[in-house]
Amino acid sequence: MILSKSEGGTGVKGYKPVTKKMVFEDELVKAVSVYGNGKVEVFVVTDNHPFWIANSNRGYKGWTAAELLQMNDQLEIINEDGSGTVLYTNPLLSHKKYGQAWMELDWSTQTGTLIDVTKNGPVFNSSVFFGDFDNNTCGYGDDDYQRYKASVYDVEVENCHVYYIGEIGVLVHSIDCSNNSKRRMC
Repeated sequence: MILSKSEGGTGVKGYKPVTKKMVFEDELVKAVSVYGNGKVEVFVVTDNHPFWIANSNRGYKGWTAAELLQMNDQLEIINEDGSGTVLYTNPLLSHKKYGQAWMELDWSTQTGTLIDVTKNGPVFNSSVFFGDFDNNTCGYGDDDYQRYKASVYDVEVENCHVYYIGEIGVLVHSIDCSNNSKRRMC
């Protein structure tokens, strides 16, 4: 059973059975950090994974692909006021030598950290590297980085495709937001 609600992002929350589990191999992923319920949670998701924006500085409300989320967007989460704040969304990069994901932390100084995504969630390491970023690659000396690829998992929920993820409960959808300018209302 998984906590869910109606597809339009409104309605009563309730537990529904998972009807299908899906695995997608070798997908480009990014880190989405959300603050809510007094803590920060990092989700490793595909660029097109849809999140429900409850309020944004752009005046937009609705399903939005992870790659279009911006700092301070308000996502629906499970708590009294129902909103969590996007702190950052960063593509994860892969380093051939270390076999781990690398995430930029500060663009101005081009610093970042290694992340072990093989465990039950991202584990941040203290190692810091410097990079020269250019589209999907970056480098430090002779080291080459590419966008990190990982296996990702999704579910279908009985009678709908909307469900909450993580400890803070962020509302997501199992649709593909790669069409229609990365936004689609259900």
